[in-house]
Amino acid sequence: MKENRVAENKEILNKKAIYSTGTHLFAVELSRSF
Repeated sequence: MKENRVAENKEILNKKAIYSTGTHLFAVELSRSF
């Protein structure tokens, strides 16, 4: 049960990392186009 919760937390962290990286890259692309 505890292991499953750790796996869920890792998944959430990964999604947050991917999301923040994606938004960062998007912001960089936007600043380049202007």
